[in-house]
Amino acid sequence: MDSKAWLVTGCSTGLGRAIAIQALENGYYVAVGARKTTDVDDLVKLYPKTLAVKLAVLIAA
Repeated sequence: MDSKAWLVTGCSTGLGRAIAIQALENGYYVAVGARKTTDVDDLVKLYPKTLAVKLAVLIAA
């Protein structure tokens, strides 16, 4: 398998979303991370090589 995949976090908006789109437009498989996967539904519909992943960051003190 010669395919490359990316995991990009923070894909709901901003830099994370821009990086994910750039990778998708260059033919990579991308797992797009967001707190709510509904925020990235448009990317999943637009790019067939996209996988939405629910991510939450937990900080332990």
